[in-house]
Amino acid sequence: MAAVISVMLVAAGVARANAFEDVLASYASSGGTIAACQFSSAELNAAAAETPPDVAEYGTGFVDAVQQALSARAAGGCTRSTSTGLSSGSGAAPAPPIALGHLTGATGAGVPPCW
Repeated sequence: MAAVISVMLVAAGVARANAFEDVLASYASSGGTIAACQFSSAELNAAAAETPPDVAEYGTGFVDAVQQALSARAAGGCTRSTSTGLSSGSGAAPAPPIALGHLTGATGAGVPPCW
């Protein structure tokens, strides 16, 4: 896999820096994954748009990894946590827990006899 990724870097023209090269370098150094929170959605979209056709077609999962990172970001995987450790997309405090009362208390319905 490292040889294929090295070829991808050479094919990309390492002389110029862009979002594609930054994301591809991360992809290569992490063994074929992209940490969704390492790049912004704009950077990931730019990397997808800048991906050369040969890498898109033969690039051992790079485009899929970019799409997975974008999907994780869209699903809220990179939102900031509140002090309780719960993820909150709006920045508001999480809702208080619902009081359930006694779950095993009597219902007054009775149990029919089992003959």
